[in-house]
Amino acid sequence: ERVARGLGACNALLLRGHGCVVVGGSVAATVMASIYLRDNAAIQTEAMRMGEPRYLSTEEARAASRVMGSGLVIERAWNYWVRRARQAMPDLAV
Repeated sequence: ERVARGLGACNALLLRGHGCVVVGGSVAATVMASIYLRDNAAIQTEAMRMGEPRYLSTEEARAASRVMGSGLVIERAWNYWVRRARQAMPDLAV
């Protein structure tokens, strides 16, 4: 119940001492949120090593979220990751 409340309308929640939980409207959307959470954490860590990062404004973040959450972007990303998985594991049944 606390995790659900913490998530609210978000796709991810950091769990102190336990990693994170990621949700989405579909498997593809959840995979995309998971991959970008990992990538963005690495980018932010590097940016913080270089100094004080300049974060997106609330409106910039909302605009980016609308674009990244669109069905076409999710579908294209999913197809890319499936292709990569099949190349890495030819016997994978996807």
